[in-house]
Amino acid sequence: MRTFLFFFLLSFIFLNCSEKEIKLSHQQLYVRASSAANDNNQIITTVEEIVNLTATVLADAGISKDAGMSAGRSCTPAVDQSFLTDQSHYDTLLYIGTMTMNYGNGEACPDANYSRKGKVIDNFEYIVNYKNEIFLSKETITFQSFKKDSVQIDGTLSIHANSGAPLSIETDKTVITYPNGKSLRWKGVLYFNSVTANGSVTTNTITGTMSGITKRFEDFSASITTPIVYNYQCTELKTPVPVSGSVDMFVGRERYNVNYGNGSCDNVYKLTVDGSETEHELY
Repeated sequence: MRTFLFFFLLSFIFLNCSEKEIKLSHQQLYVRASSAANDNNQIITTVEEIVNLTATVLADAGISKDAGMSAGRSCTPAVDQSFLTDQSHYDTLLYIGTMTMNYGNGEACPDANYSRKGKVIDNFEYIVNYKNEIFLSKETITFQSFKKDSVQIDGTLSIHANSGAPLSIETDKTVITYPNGKSLRWKGVLYFNSVTANGSVTTNTITGTMSGITKRFEDFSASITTPIVYNYQCTELKTPVPVSGSVDMFVGRERYNVNYGNGSCDNVYKLTVDGSETEHELY
């Protein structure tokens, strides 16, 4: 009986203690939030780059109508294209194939501050109906030893697009590995609304949600509360970055906010932690 009471009391004390939240200091919260904000920036910039890269390659091949925005990106990969064209349907053209964008060992990147290595592989289906002037596309993006600056990207991205609707890019698991070996794992879906002029994208507006595990091995979730905007007419920026929009992030039970500004052409974002705001640079 005494043994039973002892284990009962021990279990009660353990459960009671485990339910209590550990109060972090402001500095601890800031370190956690700034690391998570950096992870968030890696996700946004990676997805934005892939959307524009694949759009440009498909347009250059004469498959899609509007190219992505390549200005401000100093790397031009070699492209190996292999696709079939089906013209057997009335007023409809079907393309099925693969585009392999090969950056090699980085020799295609003359700017030491903008490095790309490895391959991005796009398996696609693209349907165009000329009678109704509509299109439908599905792309599956995979990576082969692909490095974006100092981080490596692994996983699969699915891109869906059709006339009159936002482009969506979704993943169940994509991994971003940092030079120190730590990895960010994320899943989610982001939506892109683009504005084009003269066959090229001038702005991209991004919405959506993400979740996963940060490089500090903490659960996170993120929601774009104000649409993120890329303005490709900000030619003074050395590489495209968000110029407006905000993201609410939860790491554990703590809420943080990343704010990319009000549209000014700069590379600054603000991080709000525990009611205190600090300013940071995207590059």
